[in-house]
Amino acid sequence: MTFLNSLSSLTSKTPFEKLGLSVPRWGEKQRTHDYRKGINRDRYIFEQVPHSSEAYITAYNAVPRTGDHLLIPVGEETLCYRVAVVESYYNPNFVWTALLIQVRS
Repeated sequence: MTFLNSLSSLTSKTPFEKLGLSVPRWGEKQRTHDYRKGINRDRYIFEQVPHSSEAYITAYNAVPRTGDHLLIPVGEETLCYRVAVVESYYNPNFVWTALLIQVRS
């Protein structure tokens, strides 16, 4: 294997990334995405699963990574969710969807 081939193998996408799934890389820190400000409600759809700590979100904004936290306004309160799984779709428009787990309210 040449040096260029070994270098390209280090920078290539993981099998999960090739499928459009977000998987945290070693050493990456979680981020917090605040949907209370700066993100228009028409840019995402948020659905809570009844009688569960799970929810789903589909959006057209910056893609979160697995493990990131989202602050979502629900009625008069703000709920915090951790991204369990996220999938990105690049055609026809850039959109993503994620399974969320509530971590605190």
